[in-house]
Amino acid sequence: MSTNKSITILIIIGIIVLGGIIGIIITHPLERMEETDVNYFTVITIRRLMEMQREAEKFSCGDKLEYNNQEYSTVKIGNQCWLAKNLNYKTEDSLCYDDDSENCETYGRLYSGQEARQVCPQEWILPSDDNFKELEKELGMCEEEGNCVDDIRYRGDNEGSKIASHEQLWEEGELTDNDEFSASGFNALPGGYYYEPEFEGKGELAFFWTSIDYEEDNIRTRSLSHEDSRIFRYYYSEENKFSVRCIMEKPIK
Repeated sequence: MSTNKSITILIIIGIIVLGGIIGIIITHPLERMEETDVNYFTVITIRRLMEMQREAEKFSCGDKLEYNNQEYSTVKIGNQCWLAKNLNYKTEDSLCYDDDSENCETYGRLYSGQEARQVCPQEWILPSDDNFKELEKELGMCEEEGNCVDDIRYRGDNEGSKIASHEQLWEEGELTDNDEFSASGFNALPGGYYYEPEFEGKGELAFFWTSIDYEEDNIRTRSLSHEDSRIFRYYYSEENKFSVRCIMEKPIK
């Protein structure tokens, strides 16, 4: 018998067996079966195996996430699950800093404000302004200053230092000198930005889009500077190209 015929026969047998298993599950509801029924144990075992498979495939925050041939760490901060790495999903208009692919590997890609809304994985989204506020409050922002998360420009105390990471990539300054540098696991890096025709700020600045429009053609943002330990809340033209950090769409417990 030829190899091809053998493979075909095995496939047919597999389909028949699978069909039989499905048939048993469908035609033998457990509530109608006695424990002495010859198919009872078969149905219980198959259902349990299917449940175990579903559980094994279920994502848990802290797991690695595979997306477009890239692997991303994830981190739980309060009731939020964030990617712990800037997005590196190639699109037609996204850029690597200085057009150098190694910068994409380290810092992720740079996206326009509109493009940033479309690049996160399924079940993940571009964070809103409120998502960032929740993160900032979880890290202690404004505990003694009322509702300062709603202010613009620099707010809080050292939350910028807490979300930054990889000291060797940042220029020296207040951001890295803080005792709680890199405490959160968010891992913000100084990937800089692009505003035609220049790349600027690598090693000094990190910019992140939110999903919230602000006035005409502007979008709310968050940014860090090596010179300050706080987080900067502002708005910029959607034509800039900034980093993207995705958040899981549904809160976690």
